[in-house]
Amino acid sequence: MLERVRAFECHTAVCTIYDAVPDLEQIATTALSFFNDVILTEAITAGLPVVDLRRVCTEREDYSYLSPIEPSFKGGAKIAAVLNRLFR
Repeated sequence: MLERVRAFECHTAVCTIYDAVPDLEQIATTALSFFNDVILTEAITAGLPVVDLRRVCTEREDYSYLSPIEPSFKGGAKIAAVLNRLFR
């Protein structure tokens, strides 16, 4: 998939899956580490930059109270700021 995306020659970054979701069970956090390892490996292999959302969305307020697996306005703004810096 990353090869096909790179063929468009657009600014592209790969994001990890954040794991500071409020009330996320430890087993889910552990499982996410395996997914994130694959994401990192594939991004590095493809030569693409990585935005590690585990380091961006670190506070409870970064997640929506309606659907905690989604970023809140604050979390979304943090993600947008990182992407803005990356693609300037």
